[in-house]
Formats: sequence, C-alpha cells, structure tokens
Amino acid sequence: MNPTPLCNPFAPVREVARYSVRPRENRAFHTALDASELFTSREPATVTWAREDGHGTLAVQMPVASGNFEERCTFSLEPELRPASFERALRGDARVLRHEHAEFAAIVPKLPPATYPETMLPFLLRGHPLDSQRRSMHAWICDRFVAKVYYEVHKRRVELRVPAGSFVTTEVIMYPDLNDWVKLGSVLTKLVKPLLPKYQMWFAERGSGPHELIRFEGSYGPPGAPEIVLERV
Repeated sequence: MNPTPLCNPFAPVREVARYSVRPRENRAFHTALDASELFTSREPATVTWAREDGHGTLAVQMPVASGNFEERCTFSLEPELRPASFERALRGDARVLRHEHAEFAAIVPKLPPATYPETMLPFLLRGHPLDSQRRSMHAWICDRFVAKVYYEVHKRRVELRVPAGSFVTTEVIMYPDLNDWVKLGSVLTKLVKPLLPKYQMWFAERGSGPHELIRFEGSYGPPGAPEIVLERV
C-alpha cells in the first residue's frame, strides 16, 4: 500500500482547541520514559489551526513539568498537503532547553512522499474521511528516522464523555508497519496486527469541514515516547 497525502485539516477560519493532559493509564508500548514524571502540569494543551493565502499553520503547546513543548509547522495546501517548515522547542525556567528546526523543502535528505511530523499526526488526521478504507503515510521523527504507519476506522458511533461534554464519535486507530524493520510477509503481518501497540483517536464529525478531535491516547512521539491521554476541555 503506497502512502497517500493527508486531506486538508484546516478550516477557512482560525480554530483553537484545548485538551487536558494526563499519563495513559495502561501503556501500549514498552517505554523507558515515564509520562507520570513529565506530564505533571495541570495546565491544558493548546492546539491552533490557522489558514491564510494557501498555507496552513498548526501550533501545539504541550505543558510538561516546569515548562512547555512548543511545536509549530507550516504546510503548503496545494497541490496537496505537505509540510514546509517545522520548529520545536522545550521551554523551562524562562529559557529554551531544547530547540529543533527543519525545512521540509530541502532536498537533503530526500524524504518520501506523504511525510508529516509524527507528534502532529493526531491533529492532522481530522481532515480525512471516516470511511472503511485503510491508508498509510510516513511519520517523520527526525531526518534519520522516518517510519511508515497505517490508520483506519476501528469503531463507529462511540459515545464519549470528556470535560467538554458528551459526543458521538468515530474511533480511528494508527499503528506502525513492522515491515519497516523486519520483513514479515502478508500472512504474519495479518496475524500480528491485533498484538501491535496502537494510537487511538476519537473524532466527532461536523456538518462540513474538518472533524473535531475529542480524545487521543498514545505516545507523544514515536513508539517509546511517553504515553498520554488528551481530552477536549
């Protein structure tokens, strides 16, 4: 299955959503980092989608112990959704502790088609149709690590209650392609799929435009990153 570009997740108007953040109760991945030591803040995460002049900007501010992860990515919308410039910073104690900048338009390294920053995928997938098809894309972790992931609808009409209220949602799961690392073949891949650790997202459909992300469970980053739960507030 060839990866396909994501659909446009940006509405014509600027949107801001806030989410409570807490460690995932039951880990799906075997992780070395403990989310309960990092995600101790009671402040909500803030996600902003903005669109202007054929470009979109997604900004995520994720509170952590004594600071914030701040990520910002601009996207070209035509002829397809693709990242242009990405910046990530960890701020704490009134100073920048980590900083990363990536220009996706650069030809070195040559990234595969349909590649998107991994931590932003839950907020980008809201543009895609909630149908019965399984699709794939590439998750960019860093320029030395790009992984293929699959996503598909898992359950329809899931009733959820979160701090923002009650919603009827569709559950979407996302999981890594193990064939990136070990050639399993189609039969073994199908057998091992139920055992794969998964990211879970619940979207509420709107009359028009992108869906609304109500809840997310999974690693904040690639497999091995601390696992969190986000709920709309």
